[in-house]
Amino acid sequence: MSSLKFATLAVVFLMPVLAQQAIPAGTPRVAVATLNGKVVSKTAPVYPPAAKEAHVQGVVKLDALIGADGRVQSLQVLEGPAILIPAATDAVRQWVYQPVQLNGQPTAVVTTIEVNFTLLN
Repeated sequence: MSSLKFATLAVVFLMPVLAQQAIPAGTPRVAVATLNGKVVSKTAPVYPPAAKEAHVQGVVKLDALIGADGRVQSLQVLEGPAILIPAATDAVRQWVYQPVQLNGQPTAVVTTIEVNFTLLN
């Protein structure tokens, strides 16, 4: 492996986790299965070329605050390969859901989302 490739991979694997916004305490938590049927728009993540080249696969697990309007308002990274986190968060930030109703009113909710990255042979 050339030193340039090694340096690039080292930087990508060691990059710090993105700055994260706290999920407000007391926000109702819903199972992702509850939201699956409410997806209006779901952008697929772009597999990072460096991750493909390094054969990195895995799951990025995120806590997402879904606003009363159904849009993703903030994300917290729970776990996952560092090289895949930016692609996962970029995609999930674009997702839109039908608003969740609580007592007949649209409300913000928190859910855990898993974004799978798998290389096909």
